[in-house]
Amino acid sequence: MTISLSRSEIQSIVEKTDVSRLAQIKNLILFVGHAHSGHSIVGSILDSHSDIALANEVNIAKLIVDHDLTQQEITSVLLYFSFQNSNEKGWKNSEYQYKHDKGFQGETSHPLILGDKKAGGTTRILIKHDWLLNHLIDMFKEKIKFIFVRRNPLDVVAAYSYYMNQPPCQFHVDRYLENYQMVKTISQKVHSNQFIEVSQERFVHEPARVMVPVFEKISIPVQPEQLKQWVSSVRSDIKGKSETIKIPETLRVQLPVF
Repeated sequence: MTISLSRSEIQSIVEKTDVSRLAQIKNLILFVGHAHSGHSIVGSILDSHSDIALANEVNIAKLIVDHDLTQQEITSVLLYFSFQNSNEKGWKNSEYQYKHDKGFQGETSHPLILGDKKAGGTTRILIKHDWLLNHLIDMFKEKIKFIFVRRNPLDVVAAYSYYMNQPPCQFHVDRYLENYQMVKTISQKVHSNQFIEVSQERFVHEPARVMVPVFEKISIPVQPEQLKQWVSSVRSDIKGKSETIKIPETLRVQLPVF
């Protein structure tokens, strides 16, 4: 789901937002890549930290295109929707629930890190509007960071097939390749410390070990016991969709080696 807002609704959010809550923001994080790749569970763990506020399904990139948002409008909208994560439905995506015990999801009122978890949607908007990436970099400078969860391409294509209710086809492969090319473009345009890549395969088996450097790269300290609680819901037994949806060889050969 993507949030749809009118200009008057955005203005109302800005007017309700205490600017002091936005004064300490060090980084804006945008998730990029492919839908159904593990961004939600990674994002929900970050959002559990008391200094981090991540909106779940906003797609701020689309709102920027639609309404030419200012920096204050962007941060106000993201903070506003991050508060929705305090309820049980806040981090429920697809068939999975990502609400963590003893976390601060939806409760961070003065964040150091603010962001949007809508990876697939953000990437599609960046592809469609080729000026937007430079616009974001110019607006936020070194404050902007991008997180990409890398998953087996076969699982991504199979997930497209499953959630679009279509047999695997060239459209799914093309979408994967377009998104992947945009991710590579982003990684080349920003400094290395602004692009964070997470291996989904490693993450599901060693979530705490994988998340520690992610927190380090955004300069947010995390207590080991807290992190242990937040990652306890990560399931290593969930199989990729390619286990049950077979990708034809004519499509498989077009995908990058994983």
